[in-house]
Amino acid sequence: SRLESLPQSSRVDSNGTLTINDVKTEDGGQYSCTAKNALGKKTHSVTLKVESQDEDPSEAPSTGIVVVNDTEVVLTCSLCVLLRGFTFSWERIGAEMPSGRIDRSDCSLVIRKAIVQDSGSYECIGRYKSSFPSVLREVISLTVTGPARITSSFFGVKIVAVGGSVEVKCDGVGPPAPEVYWIKGTTRIQSNKSETLRITNATLQDSGDYVCHAVNYLGSQVKGTKI
Repeated sequence: SRLESLPQSSRVDSNGTLTINDVKTEDGGQYSCTAKNALGKKTHSVTLKVESQDEDPSEAPSTGIVVVNDTEVVLTCSLCVLLRGFTFSWERIGAEMPSGRIDRSDCSLVIRKAIVQDSGSYECIGRYKSSFPSVLREVISLTVTGPARITSSFFGVKIVAVGGSVEVKCDGVGPPAPEVYWIKGTTRIQSNKSETLRITNATLQDSGDYVCHAVNYLGSQVKGTKI
């Protein structure tokens, strides 16, 4: 069924498959398939967007998936599951596909041992015929979460004269975004409102070991510097 009437060029086969011939832009919309028996009924809906090949793919229907790093991810194209007669392929928007860790089929894209860098938008593209001027697109947004990490590289010895100033930046990344703070001895001296340790008008009492902590619910990392 459809909120509006089904396209005139469409047909529904005895097995429940909906086929739309000579697809037009106005055929886009929400389609619902309902199965029922004496015990009840179940309905599944899909949004169909028909666009020319020069349209912006970012406007295609999209869904979002969040997973933990080092797990296997299966992205499923609902258009492929519901439609017949189309050839589907997969692309990653704005970046290369993960190298050496993917398996593709028409309806699914499997990413093995997902890492944070695999996060992004993946697009399932359906074409009815190679010469057909329109395509169907579905975008799946993938977010791979992981333990907090510190990306700043230099945490060696910092030398500052009495009365001078020094800064040490501690960049913490996730996702999810970590809380970042500094500790000297047992005293927390910097909240996550700033990732940069700043000492101005330094005194001898400012000398010592400083440790940056980056923490999220999946893990933590620490790095230290001596001033």
